Parts: sequence; C-alpha cells; structure tokens
Amino acid sequence: MSPEDYAIFLGNRVPKAGGGDMGQYAGDALANPNESFENLMTRTREMNNTRNDIATGTTDPYKVGNQSGIAYSPQELKAIENAYAGIYDPAINDVFGRLKAREDESQEEARRLEKAEDRIADREDRIFSTNESIRRWRATTGIKGGSGSAKEKDVFSSAQINDGASAAKMSIEEFKTLDNDLKNYYVNPPTNYDENGDEYFISDMLAKLVVEIESGEVTAEEGANEIQNGKLQPSVKAFLINQLPASPEKKDGWVKRALNFFQ
Repeated sequence: MSPEDYAIFLGNRVPKAGGGDMGQYAGDALANPNESFENLMTRTREMNNTRNDIATGTTDPYKVGNQSGIAYSPQELKAIENAYAGIYDPAINDVFGRLKAREDESQEEARRLEKAEDRIADREDRIFSTNESIRRWRATTGIKGGSGSAKEKDVFSSAQINDGASAAKMSIEEFKTLDNDLKNYYVNPPTNYDENGDEYFISDMLAKLVVEIESGEVTAEEGANEIQNGKLQPSVKAFLINQLPASPEKKDGWVKRALNFFQ
C-alpha cells in the first residue's frame, strides 16, 4: 500500500458500532425512532463536535492516530484522522434526515391546525351571519316559531341538545345559539323519498349537493335553488344555503330570498 492507502486502511479499522457514542446512537435510533427534536439536536452537536475533534487531532479515542505511538508523517496522520472522523458522517447524516422529517411533520401539523382554525372561524362567522339574518327576519315580519318564541328547555331535552350538536358538528354552546326550527332540523332530521320510493335523510342529500358543487357538477346557484324549492322551514333553508361553497355576497342574496326578506 502507499502511505496514504495504509493510513486510510488504519482509519477504517476504527470500530463503527457496538461501543462508544456511535454504538449508543445506533441502539437508540432503533429503540426510539421517534426521538424528540431537542434530543436529536443535542446528539447532532455532540457527534459533530467529536468528529471535528478527531479530524483535527484534538482527541484520539481509539488511539490509532497521534496517540498510537507510531511515527506517522503529517500527511499520513491527517489521512488517518480524516478517515477516522468519517465514520461519524453516516450517523450525522442520519440525524439530519430525522431532524428534517421532524421539521416537515411540524410544519404540516402547523398547516393542519391553521386550516382547522380557519374552518372553525368560518363556521362561526356563518352561524352568526345566519342567526342575525333570521333574527331580523322574525323581528321584522313578526313570524314566530324560532328561539324567541319558546324557551329552549321547554322544547328540547338536554339529551336532544347534545345529539343535535353532534349531528351539526358544533359545540353545544354554538348549537344553543341556533334558531329553534334549525335545532329541530338536527334533533329530528327530516326525510324524503326518491323516485324509487326509498326514504333518505335530507341532510345526506345536501352533503352530496355540496360535493357536486365543489366538483363542478352543479353550480352553487343551482344548489341554492334546490334548497329553496325544498319543503323546509325558511330559517333552515337560510342556514343550509349559507353552508354552500360560494361568495358571501351571493349567499347573502340567496338567504334573503329563502327568508323572503329584503329589508
């Protein structure tokens, strides 16, 4: 071997696993693949520091370099130290890969939470908007039957409120703000019959309608017309129309039409 080849040969004889920090990392990586971001950062710093200390001759844990007692030339010793330090590279790269995966997971979770918060805020806005339209409609037209005409506890039991909130995918507090006619829509879901005489829930038809609008099979206006022409309470129609994927301006006009309220 040339002096350089022999130096690399000696460096490659350094144990690569089974002992020391390398062996510890290999074992921990198998036993705890989901190690925390903080712990992985600590491991990266420690292994990188060890690698740099070996590469510069500051340390020689296995005594194959400057503490071997062999009078290597500077060139030979540097080659040994570089090969010796190189055994840490795969482990360091592995840690960086795991850190990148953690970062990607964290960013994806942040995006998911942001979308969830946006959906909640949008739902709350729609509930408030519809409730306000219905309140003004009832107050102006004098039409009774909503939440102002009877106390909630006299109309629905606690169990019905809980079941209705679950069906509406709302919190109980959100559900309690709804018009009584709308509460009843979720507590006692209405049904209809198709052309074959089979019974189906109106809510299932509306869920399908939203999917068709989002896929472009029908327009949002066609969906609003279908709801408008159905046999539901005006306040229920208004609420369901406000759930359609369309601009607030368009939905506002459709809601007013459902309520026959243009003041």
